[in-house]
Amino acid sequence: MIDFWSQPWHPKGIISNILPSHRTKLALASAHSLSQIHNSNGWNPVLSKPSLAEEFSTLKEAIFNSENLNIPIWKPSTSGYFSTKSAWNAVRTIQLKPPWHDSIWFPGHIPRHSIVAWKAIQDKLLTKDNLLRFIPFVDTQCPLCCAENESVNHLLFSCSYLAWIWRVILRRFGTRRRPKKELKEEEQWAPKNFRGKGQISTALKLCFTSSIYHILGERNNRVFENSKSHKSVVLGRIIVEVRIKINCLGISDLPSKVNHQIADNMGFIFNTKFYAPRLCSWSLPSANEIKVNVDASLEESGGGIGGLLRHHDGSCIVMFSKLTDREEIFALEILAIENGVKLASALGTQYLWIESDSLFAVKSVAGETKYPWKQSNRIKSYQNNLGWLHILED
Repeated sequence: MIDFWSQPWHPKGIISNILPSHRTKLALASAHSLSQIHNSNGWNPVLSKPSLAEEFSTLKEAIFNSENLNIPIWKPSTSGYFSTKSAWNAVRTIQLKPPWHDSIWFPGHIPRHSIVAWKAIQDKLLTKDNLLRFIPFVDTQCPLCCAENESVNHLLFSCSYLAWIWRVILRRFGTRRRPKKELKEEEQWAPKNFRGKGQISTALKLCFTSSIYHILGERNNRVFENSKSHKSVVLGRIIVEVRIKINCLGISDLPSKVNHQIADNMGFIFNTKFYAPRLCSWSLPSANEIKVNVDASLEESGGGIGGLLRHHDGSCIVMFSKLTDREEIFALEILAIENGVKLASALGTQYLWIESDSLFAVKSVAGETKYPWKQSNRIKSYQNNLGWLHILED
């Protein structure tokens, strides 16, 4: 319920501040809602009294002629507009990703391998130790090594069968280490060594999930079909499947002797990543103007902004940089512009040019496009009386 007197529903502000004496004249209590003053039947007849008609007619006209009519804002969305994604995020419980998430779910993963690996890490597989809870007389011996009782922690990676396979794979990637005997310890090691989205990193992640998938497949073959394969055969299945997947993905990686050696060891085609040279030019401002170059960056741990002010001849006046909390990249680009403007203002700069690599941020500040409503106060505070220049960097 919107209160007629105390809430800012009118373009000119709060009615009790605009016409403080009219509450008594109208004999209306402060608790009266807007719907009791104006509804589908029109305005309350009391407003047509001769003593009130002139002033209230001005207010009525301002409502319908105002360029700042009220518009609905969908708060869960950063843009202020409704979307099914923002609605879903608003009603669901968002939890932090576990450390091993990117080791299982990554671009180019094999779905059936990732699902089995995910269930294994969650200890949701029907291994013999789990079946023992429901069937008391289950043979708990590991069918792969026949040395210990079967469990997820034993199969991954304490079992000598898989330990040998995983050790050989790691050697092909240039890593000499023995697998940990607890799956949780291997989970902690994986995120630190599986970083990146390049060809080599993706191949290692694929080997990790494929090893879990194929070792459990071999275990099922021995339990249910009485069929056995040597560990070297299972290793060959893993390498062939990873090789086919990597060649189909067509992703590339930085050229280096180590990366080429790993590709040769695994038998897949190494795709070299090339960076095309970029030509950038710094255009001079006028003699009585100063230019500020700003930029922002964002990582999982937080963000950062920076910039520098230059004279018309290109010489540097002052530089600034600042670490920030994790925000959206657009908010950081706007914050970088704001810091540059404030610094220039403190130096007494009258004419300022802003240069940023964010076309959206520049157009937002220049008033040439719609921008997220959360940044409206920040943008409106300094978007007037500035010259804007943008150099797009791909």
